[in-house]
Amino acid sequence: MKVLVIDDNEETLEVVSFFFNVNGIDCITEKSGKKGLEILQKNDFDLVLLDLAIPDMSGIQIFDTLKDEGVVSKKNIIIFTASFIDQKEVQRMLNSGAKGIINKPLALNDLEKLIELHLSV
Repeated sequence: MKVLVIDDNEETLEVVSFFFNVNGIDCITEKSGKKGLEILQKNDFDLVLLDLAIPDMSGIQIFDTLKDEGVVSKKNIIIFTASFIDQKEVQRMLNSGAKGIINKPLALNDLEKLIELHLSV
């Protein structure tokens, strides 16, 4: 199983990567939204964790690009969000195929629930 995490926060990437690796799940991390989109377009992942507030290309832009390509439903995208993100945008993304939301700061029990829900481990 393979997970991609796109988030500009180094600490979040380290924690999430460690968590998935300890649970026997391959985890690829990317700080750049643009590079994350390229990786996502060229590879298949069982789950994608997507931060919405990435400076070079926001998670919203990444999501909308994938939506325009018609592949959102195939990607198992989970949104990382902080309270300052427009909740209407989050709801729009959920209505368009995102599989769920994890609020920041990240709680490891939320990741455990994701593994159970989306990875069938």
